[in-house]
Amino acid sequence: MGDEALPPDRGLTELAHSDIYVMKTHVEFRSAKFPPYEGEEELINPGLWGRRLAEYLVQKLGERGIQTGKPVAEDWGWYIPVSNEEFRLALGCGHQNGAEDVFVCFTDPGTPYGEEAI
Repeated sequence: MGDEALPPDRGLTELAHSDIYVMKTHVEFRSAKFPPYEGEEELINPGLWGRRLAEYLVQKLGERGIQTGKPVAEDWGWYIPVSNEEFRLALGCGHQNGAEDVFVCFTDPGTPYGEEAI
């Protein structure tokens, strides 16, 4: 089974009758590329993992010149601090309960920078 995107309403969406766009702060997707490490669920909670996904994100962000801290295990998944001088920023990611190939990534804070002015 290959990677497949979930419904398009989970990405950048145009507001009706407007030129304003709202950026979503999370994305859900399916992939078989991020299985759990042995014992990883003991660091988080049963049925939850995502360390391989967190490591992948850190690697890919680094390749684009975006500095991150080391992923930190949380009870819901993995927290990745992102170096940013303007405001606090981090990514969260992990497997979701249910199908073994469903993951979520989200930003912290959950409000896009500058959106509060809209």
